[in-house]
Amino acid sequence: MTPMRVTLPVIALLALAGCGGADGVTAPTRAQGERFSATLIGASVVPANASGSTGSISFQAASDSTLAFSLSVSNMSGITQAHLHTAAAGVNGATLVWLLPVNGTAAQPASVELSGVIAIGDVDPTWVRGTPRLAMDSVKTLLRAGRLYVDVHSSTFVNGEIRGQVAKLP
Repeated sequence: MTPMRVTLPVIALLALAGCGGADGVTAPTRAQGERFSATLIGASVVPANASGSTGSISFQAASDSTLAFSLSVSNMSGITQAHLHTAAAGVNGATLVWLLPVNGTAAQPASVELSGVIAIGDVDPTWVRGTPRLAMDSVKTLLRAGRLYVDVHSSTFVNGEIRGQVAKLP
């Protein structure tokens, strides 16, 4: 009897997973493999600064409604925070996801290489509306539209030392 109780829910979940939009393709399937990136510099911060620090970030969408990311920062002393924000270029916006500090660690070395995965639990709960899948689809929509940016803060530039607008790669 136990195998039947496990098998029926699994079959039901598989059947639901097969349901899609009118064309039979779900939004996460369309997004699978999409890549995005940004170059982070002081001139992109609002207001701009003359920092010699640089950075880059890349994102890759996955079919499971997550975003893998890789952040690289060079030549910055006293790195304290890094975030993904909602706003167009030249405008400051709300924090959507914290990338740093990791595990409560504030100060980072002058160069940081960080990789991770953004899931719905990482998105600011005040921003999330609807189901978790819809929320991650909304994040991906903002990425495609160029309406998200990443900034990295330091003890020298507490409002942001380097920033870059995220753009979709071909």
